[in-house]
Amino acid sequence: MKMRYTLKCSLLMMTTLFLAAPVFAQPKTDPYPGLEMNGNTYPNACSPKQRALRKELKPESVSDPTQAWQVVEALLCAPDDKDNRRRLLSYTAPEVRVEQPPIEEKPIFHTVKRSEALVGEVMAKGRAWDAELSPEGTQVVLHYVADEA
Repeated sequence: MKMRYTLKCSLLMMTTLFLAAPVFAQPKTDPYPGLEMNGNTYPNACSPKQRALRKELKPESVSDPTQAWQVVEALLCAPDDKDNRRRLLSYTAPEVRVEQPPIEEKPIFHTVKRSEALVGEVMAKGRAWDAELSPEGTQVVLHYVADEA
């Protein structure tokens, strides 16, 4: 009787392990995958490594580093929803200078009025790589490689 009970427990344990093995064997997916382009790998702007950008926002370079970081993080990593668009819109200048891809090595600039649509268009939604910050006077300039797929 005891042997039959032990055998049932062993079979039950082996079945449980056998069924659970595929769950444990699945490779982990990176929540912040890098971008492979032209033989280079660029880190995702939302990865912990890239969040070290926050150190660029020093009290001597921007009036409120915490608030500036929240705006940068929302622009790069937040989902595109109405609340995030409105919050980012409140920090957007009435007119925004937009740079288009260069033609014959000369960048093209034009000015557009701020709008929720514009904010939604420039939000990276976690799909930005190789971000760089540079505080310049009252502004923080943010460059990143966007997902064009």
